Amino acid sequence: MVLVSTLLMLSMTSLAMAQSNMVPITWSSIVYIYYGEITPTMINVTSPVLTPLGATQLYNSGSIIRDRYLNSTSTQLTVGLPVNGLSDQYIVNNQLQVWTTSDEYIVGSAQAFMQGLYPPVNGVQGTDSILANGSVVNYPLGGYQIAGNDQCKTYDIATKFTKTSPSSASMVASTDEFYLSLANTFFAGIDNSLLNYGNAINLYYYALYQYNHNNSIYGMTNSFGLLETLNGIASEQAISFNTPSTGPGIQYIAGQTFASKIIQQFQQTISSSGVSDKLSLYFGSYEPMLAFFYLSSLSTSDLTRKRFSRLPEYGSMMAFELFSYVEESQHNSSKSFPESTELWVRFLFRNGTSNTDPLISYPLFNLGNSEIDMKYNDFVTEIGKFAVNDLNAWCSSCASISLFCAAILRNESSNSASNNNKTFRSKGVNGVVGGIIGAVVTLVVVMLIALILAIFGFRMHHRENTISNAAGGVGVLK
Repeated sequence: MVLVSTLLMLSMTSLAMAQSNMVPITWSSIVYIYYGEITPTMINVTSPVLTPLGATQLYNSGSIIRDRYLNSTSTQLTVGLPVNGLSDQYIVNNQLQVWTTSDEYIVGSAQAFMQGLYPPVNGVQGTDSILANGSVVNYPLGGYQIAGNDQCKTYDIATKFTKTSPSSASMVASTDEFYLSLANTFFAGIDNSLLNYGNAINLYYYALYQYNHNNSIYGMTNSFGLLETLNGIASEQAISFNTPSTGPGIQYIAGQTFASKIIQQFQQTISSSGVSDKLSLYFGSYEPMLAFFYLSSLSTSDLTRKRFSRLPEYGSMMAFELFSYVEESQHNSSKSFPESTELWVRFLFRNGTSNTDPLISYPLFNLGNSEIDMKYNDFVTEIGKFAVNDLNAWCSSCASISLFCAAILRNESSNSASNNNKTFRSKGVNGVVGGIIGAVVTLVVVMLIALILAIFGFRMHHRENTISNAAGGVGVLK
């Protein structure tokens, strides 16, 4: 709590440079958002669905981003730093980019978030959901790949290797009794053969759903403490899948591909002199977050390790701001876009969506509190050490058999000189973009923002697969 309070204070005070007459101008922001609560997958054979609580979580996150980048007033959760020129009343397509996978619960999360970012005037009635604590949650206002590990064969192999490693076997043995002790409470209805560390991530999310929606579970003695223990075990497994601590470097591929999108989007803003790509939103699972936390030293630095060594909560966000400083007397006058040497980058993170979870700045790359704001060119240098921004590199690293990889590798053979300089990038929200969109290496959809708000039930092609937070097969390692 002391660390959070300290960093929040630093987040507030770092908005002005040492000279009190200098103030920041935000030119662009890139935000990655973890989707909201979904129906559990352990015993549900149907595809997961975003719950009313999950939609509300994302609506809440959207509201925080509105307070940060569209409003000039500050709240207890964030400081208002409007993006220069970003429309605060309606969507301007070249200013706003939204990326999501085709999973329906992630698309739904994006829609709920957009309602918080640009609230509609009138809501539509939806079906209430009564939570275990007695509160009633409706779909907000009535219900109005981004992971490089997706379809990455070598990542899947590394994950299976991690599951069969000595450390995982040790965790299975040490946690078996604990999981079985919850068989008649949190895990009632699940076959005992599945209650083991091999399914730690899915079991945690199942227990979390029961805690939120089952009165008897919510009212159990020490139910929250048991849930925290389950979270700690699941976090250990999730981190082992997305960092190289027990396996090869391919395990942080999700963070590498997302990192490349950060630079590409900022470069779009710079090349347009701040006219376009003012706000870029990415919706997906936790894997890119955990991988980036490791790559940027957030989960290994003594200063931030404790905060970034657990699974992010539903609706969590990490943001990257591109900004510069000007004299306070010139802040309200016409602003010209600065040179890249005058640009700065700031990283922020919000874990969860409660009214006690602020958006806080943290230092990256083992820097100290005094270096929360870092020069843009230094940021690019550090990101460049691990970013994967080339289609050929991703296809080769992942040994992917995806159709577009086969085509790209064939193309490379016939024209290697041309393709060696080809990076995956996109521009605008005017249509569906083919190829890899940053960390979404397959089945990526560019969402038409105006349609998200205008058409309820916006449809996207759904691919039948298991949810990405699944540890893998069931009944494993027994």
